Amino acid sequence: MFHINIPPLRERENDILPLAQYFLGIHAEKNQKEIDSLSPDFAESLLHYPFPGNVRQLESIIATAVLSEKGKALTLSSFPELMSSFETSSTKGGELLTLAELEKKHIQRALKITRGNRTRAAKIMGIGLRTLQRKLKEFGDPTTTPD
Repeated sequence: MFHINIPPLRERENDILPLAQYFLGIHAEKNQKEIDSLSPDFAESLLHYPFPGNVRQLESIIATAVLSEKGKALTLSSFPELMSSFETSSTKGGELLTLAELEKKHIQRALKITRGNRTRAAKIMGIGLRTLQRKLKEFGDPTTTPD
């Protein structure tokens, strides 16, 4: 048996944008959208994002952004949580969001985009429906619109 050590995505900065572009192609085609690029601010934000959820979280971010984007490039307006997750101007007087707060906002956004369809939201986020249901229970069912 061989052990292969793959560093987390946050330690492989050179992989982030090619993976994002790959996922963009998949999700744009799947959702019949003509989005073909990442805006410079969106790409820069991806490079600074800590990716606690690793590659699956990157795919989830791209999938969610594709659903809400109206133009031909993903912008921060299609996934504003990306910027607020590491900016010092985020909530709590300049502190970063906790992972639980970020996860809750991400779930709320996915549910908003899917109009409350939990099955579709779970699929977009790359998690199982039961995992989503468990998270909703932990968060006190945050199906309302995020702040």
